Amino acid sequence: MGITAHKKDLWTTGITVLPNVLSSAEVSHLQSKLEEPFNAQISYLRLKPENNQKLQCLFDADMERYFAAAKLAQHTPELHAVGSSQIIVDLVSELGLATPVISTRPVVHIMGNGLAVPEGYLGTPLHQDWRSVQGSLDGLVLWLPLTRHSRAFWPLEVARFSHRLGLLKAKPHEFGNAVSDKKIGGFPYTQVVANPGDVVAFSMFLAHRTGRSRGAGVRWAASFRYNNMLEPNFISRGFPNPYIYKSKFDLIDEHFPDVHFLNRFFDKN
Repeated sequence: MGITAHKKDLWTTGITVLPNVLSSAEVSHLQSKLEEPFNAQISYLRLKPENNQKLQCLFDADMERYFAAAKLAQHTPELHAVGSSQIIVDLVSELGLATPVISTRPVVHIMGNGLAVPEGYLGTPLHQDWRSVQGSLDGLVLWLPLTRHSRAFWPLEVARFSHRLGLLKAKPHEFGNAVSDKKIGGFPYTQVVANPGDVVAFSMFLAHRTGRSRGAGVRWAASFRYNNMLEPNFISRGFPNPYIYKSKFDLIDEHFPDVHFLNRFFDKN
C-alpha cells in the first residue's frame, strides 16, 4: 500500500498501519536506551534478575525507583530523536499535516502481568487523545511497537470510524480520563497487529484502549503526538496548549547536595 492509500485509510477509518518504517537495528538501539534507567537502578540496588525478568525484579524490590526509571526513559534523547527524525516528520506531513509540530513529550508504554500499580490501572482505558492535547483537528498519534505485538499480548484496541463521532463525553480516571459517552456503544473494537519497526498512525479523535489479552513477558511501545501548525482552527484559537511545565520551588532532598559533597564530586571530574 502506497502513502496515498495509507492517507485515505487513515482519514476514512481513523487509523492506518505503515510497515517497516524503522529498521530492526534502529528499534533495537532505541529499546536498549529505554532500558538503561532500569539497568542503572538494578545495578545500584545490586539486584540479581532471573530469566531476563529485569523490570519485574526492580518493580518488586522498589516500586518507587521503578516508576522513576520509567519516567526517565521518556526523556531519553534517542526517543526524542525518533519522534523528530526526518523520516517521521516527513511521514506525518505525507499523511496530511502540512507543518507538523510536536504537541507533548513522547510516551513509553510498558505492559506486563506483574507490573500493575496497587489500586491503580494497568493499561489505558478507552479514551481519545484530543481531550488532553486540544490542538489541531487533524492531530495525529504515532504508536510504535518495540517488541512483539499481537492480539494475545496486550494489544492496542481501536474503535475504527469512531473519530467521526467528534469529541466524546468522558469521566475522570486514574489515567486522566475515560470515555463515558453512550454513542461509542455500537462500535466494535479491532485489535491492531503491528511488528517492531511498523508505525501505527491514528486520529487523536479515534477512541482506543489497551486490550486485556495478557500474554507472558513485557510489551514495550512508544507513542508521539503531533499538531498541524497550519490547521486554520488551530491558528484561529491561538495555538492552545493545555500542558503546564514548571519546576517545584522546594528541594526534593532538603540536605542534598552540601558544598563539601559537591566539591568532592567536582574534584573527581
